[in-house]
Amino acid sequence: MKHKAGIIGYGNMGSWHAENINTRIADLEVVSVYDIDSARCELAEKNGLKVYSSAEELLKSDIDIVIIATPNNFHKYYSILAMDAGKHVVCEKPACLNCEELDEIIAVS
Repeated sequence: MKHKAGIIGYGNMGSWHAENINTRIADLEVVSVYDIDSARCELAEKNGLKVYSSAEELLKSDIDIVIIATPNNFHKYYSILAMDAGKHVVCEKPACLNCEELDEIIAVS
């Protein structure tokens, strides 16, 4: 069974993760993206990915896994948002800005 992933943040790291997952991991496919930058959204569409206009819309889709590749100060927010939507989360490093934020994420998980 192939799992579907969505990426929040399709900048340098987000696009790198999409390319590497889609070319190297047989059971996982990045299928969708949310990014605030319209140029990054256009690139994602050009690369065959479905682009959502909000993170909430992305999280309502049939993806199993969310990859958080935003600037570090947004990691906690999007990780919790995705877990609250019932998704598995993989977050870029550093996962949080401090231990308190990580404790909040762990509590939600």
